[in-house]
Amino acid sequence: RLEHHEFLAPGHGDEAHLAEALRAAIGESGTALAWNESFEKGCNRRLARLLPAHAPFLEDLNERTVDLMVPFK
Repeated sequence: RLEHHEFLAPGHGDEAHLAEALRAAIGESGTALAWNESFEKGCNRRLARLLPAHAPFLEDLNERTVDLMVPFK
């Protein structure tokens, strides 16, 4: 079953809310699909440096990310 989730920050500097919403929507298992894997992983790495408490989740998410661009090249 597919579900749509979105997040709109209430203001500048709400990165922690973004990380929490991402974790709630994605969870601890499964594959994350991206069109541009290197961009998404880079965003997650920067967010992990900014929010060390969320780093384990974001690093795990990067391990579970698959680039859809690869099979369509």
